[in-house]
Amino acid sequence: MPFSTIYFDLDDTLYPPDSGVWEAVGDRILDFMHNEVGIPLENIVETRMELFNKYGTTLRGLNINYGIDIHKYLAYVHDIPLAQYIQPNPGLREILLHIPAKKFIFTNADKAHARRTLAVLGLEDCFDGMVDVLDVQPYCKPDPGAFDIALKIAGELDYQHCILVDDHEQNLQVARQLGMYTIKPHSCATSTAADACIPNINDLSRILDPLLKEGGKNGNYS
Repeated sequence: MPFSTIYFDLDDTLYPPDSGVWEAVGDRILDFMHNEVGIPLENIVETRMELFNKYGTTLRGLNINYGIDIHKYLAYVHDIPLAQYIQPNPGLREILLHIPAKKFIFTNADKAHARRTLAVLGLEDCFDGMVDVLDVQPYCKPDPGAFDIALKIAGELDYQHCILVDDHEQNLQVARQLGMYTIKPHSCATSTAADACIPNINDLSRILDPLLKEGGKNGNYS
C-alpha cells in the first residue's frame, strides 16, 4: 500500500533532543504555573507531571483544571531565544524537499512556535501544512482523536497511507495501533512502538527511500 502523507513531530524530532530547547520551555512552563496560575513552588514539578501524564500535555491539564487562557500559555512558554539552541540543518532540508509525499508538521505546540522553529532550522518551506494543538482541540497527541483530526486536515482517508516521525513513545504507540508506519529519531534503542529507529533525523532517507519507492511496509529497519 503506498504512503502518501508523512507527519513530523516538531520539538526534539526535527532537532536533537539535547539541544536545550525543551529544558528552556520546561522552565517557562514552571514559571507560568507559579506566576500566572499561583501553584506553590514546592508543588509545581509534581503537579506538572501529574497533569502531563493524565492529559497528554501540561497545557490541557491546566486548561481543564485551572481554566487558563490557552493562547496566553502558548505565547508565554515558547518565548525563548531559539537561535541560541538550534541551528539551520541544510542536510535535512535537502531530504525533505526530495520526499515525494505530502509532509505535515503535527505538534502539541502551536503554529507560531512551529513557524519560528522551522525558520531557525531553515525548513520553513519544506512542509505542505501544519496540524497544531489548537487544530485538534479538545484533544492532543497521543489521544486518537488528535490523530483523526490530523488525518482529515491532510485529506487522507486511511492511516495505512501515513507515516509518523516522532520522538515520543506514546505518540508512536497510538499511531502504530491506528495503522501508521512509525519512525523514532535520535534513538538506537529497540522500540516496541516504532517500526524503525534512526540515530539522527538526517538518517531519515535510509528508511524513507525504500518505503516510498516500494510503496508498502517492509518490516523493521531499526
